Amino acid sequence: MAENFKPPAPAHQPGELEKSEVAEVRDFLAAYGPKLLVALGVAAVAMVAVALYQNHRQQQADLAERLLAGMALPEEHIEAGRSAHKLQQIVDRYPRTPAAPLALLALAADQYHSGRYDLAQRSYSQFLQQYAQHPLRPTAELDRAQCQEAAGLTAPALAGYQQFITAHTNHYLTALARFGEARCLEQEKKFTEARVVYEDFIARNPHSPWLSQAHSALQALEQRQRAHARGLPPPAPLPKPAVISPLAPLPKPAAISPPAPLPVPAPPVPAAKPPAR
Repeated sequence: MAENFKPPAPAHQPGELEKSEVAEVRDFLAAYGPKLLVALGVAAVAMVAVALYQNHRQQQADLAERLLAGMALPEEHIEAGRSAHKLQQIVDRYPRTPAAPLALLALAADQYHSGRYDLAQRSYSQFLQQYAQHPLRPTAELDRAQCQEAAGLTAPALAGYQQFITAHTNHYLTALARFGEARCLEQEKKFTEARVVYEDFIARNPHSPWLSQAHSALQALEQRQRAHARGLPPPAPLPKPAVISPLAPLPKPAAISPPAPLPVPAPPVPAAKPPAR
């Protein structure tokens, strides 16, 4: 007689698996729950801190832009208008805003135009140190050399111009650096080398918008050289370099004037006929 077949008993009774999972979750929370809560709290605090910091930066950027534009800030008790003091405030109080480097260059230009060349040089050097990667770095490099030239520091100015020419061969302002190089060479009585700078620029840039200015500078150089050779005072002093402010338009080359028309000779006057006899 065959024995009755009995299925094997399950390894776990119904519900035992769920109970074991609940127990594991309970044990996990008991072991790591406090740490998870702390981590979630830290993450929430960090998110709030980032949001507050971004909002603070935006507020500072807005204030700096309004100051740079010369707008009034009633909340800061600042009246409308632009001044060197306000530019200095932007540089000191909002150094990480987009308006700060513009304010620093504008402040340096204001110091230059007021004859405070030592302060202007420090401002340009501060810009080059703090904002080394700023798109206006070439402007600061050129303006510092022009400031040194105006202050009578011919040797460092000449070195600055030549360094600019080497580093920025195709820059819009390279022509101004070439002209500054020629002026410094002339101040050192190196008239021949200064003339070569102008002549080289004219030969290499026949279609440059600065061509007319180069011709005029070369002509003035030759006049001063002749006066120097004769022991006479120069007919006209060297022009003072003009630094560039980001709040003003970029310098434009002098317009090329059309040549004057040649004089038209008067028609010959016919000779008078002798009186009839």
